[in-house]
Amino acid sequence: MERLAGEVNEIAEGNFRSIINIKANKEVEELARAINHMSSNLFSRTDQLNTLVQQLEQSREELNREKDKLALISITDELTGYITGGF
Repeated sequence: MERLAGEVNEIAEGNFRSIINIKANKEVEELARAINHMSSNLFSRTDQLNTLVQQLEQSREELNREKDKLALISITDELTGYITGGF
């Protein structure tokens, strides 16, 4: 049980790759399998979330670049192309 508790603590700290492989009575082995399944799902979900965060950061950077372009367009004279200062 100490080993099981140690592995669960590893998972609680974010080590979702931790795999519990213990020989014990049926109930403890079933619990270990369930914890392994949960840990695997947490790893997958965390990976998906990290991917989404990266995509959002890229989109934000793209939006900021486009915003800067629009700001420049809004202060540029259409006929001459000179920056007018927004007047």
